[in-house]
Amino acid sequence: MFTRTIHSLDLERLRHEREATDLAYNDALTRLDAAIRPLAGPPGLGLETGPDDPAALAPLAARAPVAHDPREPFWKRWLRRLVTPAVLPALERQAELNRALVGHLTRAAAERREERRSTERLRGFLGAELEAFASFQSLLVQYAQQITPYIDTRNRETAALLRRITEDSTVASAGVAAGLEAVAAAQRGLDDSFDLLHASVRVMKREIHRLRAGSAGPDGVRPAAAAGERASGPPAAVDDDDGEDEASTYVSFEDVFRGAPGDIAERQRAYLDHFAGASDVLDIGCGRGEFLELLRERGVAARGIDTNPEMVARCVERGLSATRADALGHLAGLPEQAVGGIFSAQVVEHLEAAYLVRLTQEMHRVLRPGARAVVETINPTSWIAFFSAYLRDVTHRHPLHPDTLEYLLRAAGFRDVRVAYSSPPPAASRLERVAVDGELAATPAGAAVVELAEVFNRNVDRLNDLIFADQDYAVIATRGA
Repeated sequence: MFTRTIHSLDLERLRHEREATDLAYNDALTRLDAAIRPLAGPPGLGLETGPDDPAALAPLAARAPVAHDPREPFWKRWLRRLVTPAVLPALERQAELNRALVGHLTRAAAERREERRSTERLRGFLGAELEAFASFQSLLVQYAQQITPYIDTRNRETAALLRRITEDSTVASAGVAAGLEAVAAAQRGLDDSFDLLHASVRVMKREIHRLRAGSAGPDGVRPAAAAGERASGPPAAVDDDDGEDEASTYVSFEDVFRGAPGDIAERQRAYLDHFAGASDVLDIGCGRGEFLELLRERGVAARGIDTNPEMVARCVERGLSATRADALGHLAGLPEQAVGGIFSAQVVEHLEAAYLVRLTQEMHRVLRPGARAVVETINPTSWIAFFSAYLRDVTHRHPLHPDTLEYLLRAAGFRDVRVAYSSPPPAASRLERVAVDGELAATPAGAAVVELAEVFNRNVDRLNDLIFADQDYAVIATRGA
């Protein structure tokens, strides 16, 4: 019995949890977006102008000592020579100080200019980093905004997959149910047919007895007996007329349910190659003579036997060699190695087990070395064959598993024994498999779906192999030297 694992209260709780999570996510995203600060320009460092300006050092450079002018007046030169010895040491020290100071300021100015250039490069680098950081913040918010649709698309995909699984499972289950219902309906129809057939036979027998009882003379002897008709038959039979009526009924049954002679001949054509170049082929249970006619077309000499007189009469009417005879009794009357091949289709399922064992032994005895026996019957391992073809015929005694019939022929002394299957049911009657999309396996949920579908398909294949296996099989055996 199916038991639910998710109830309506569970679904309601999960819905509330999802709504609360969505609200918390949206609030966190809003706070993250508001936390982004606009990018401001870098502050000034106050280094735009200063003592390193070349214009500020020009007056100092102009005051540096210069060489004496040769056009200077005599008295200035005389006075300089007079005063210089007294003040020259002090002036030279002052001049050296002045030169050192100017040189120092010049070098300081150069270093200041280089510092300004480095500062400008640093400002540019920091500005680029700030812009990159601001861009990262913006991309982070955009990423956070994409999480919800990212999850939503996968939720929609998962929901679609679940719907697909449900629909496919429903279709497949309906197909399996329809197939099983068809089998059950066929079984019910067969049961009704059996009941109707048995009832019809009983009515016919009562009517025959009534008519014969009404036509008997005062001494109880029927006029037909006085005319030489055989008045008694086998212990199990009412009389010969009953046997003839039953034979006619079975011929009509074959015409309705086994299939048209042309269809049977087409199915049996596959066995012809096993008798290529043979002679004196015996068809046990030749029926309406389909295989005898195929052998005649191939130029293979053959004759048939059947216990049904009307079947034999049909064969004779078509110019085929056929005799009314019991299979075991006929073979027992033949000498050893008198037959060049034996064919028997849809006969062994009518025989009792002990009779069948003796029949296979006699088949081996009367066959020539190297000759083949082909024995065809219904395949009971195919459910559709068992529940239709086998159960439909009330004269069937035992279903024969392929392994069983193969063993009986081996035990009788045959070699090179093998089983060949035939008559597959129409492909349209088989249960349908679920289509599996290989792309689904790319996701964990899809992989689970694919695995479930594959398990379902394997079970469908098993059912198809059981229900719709080949409906007939033949055991092909060769008499050794």
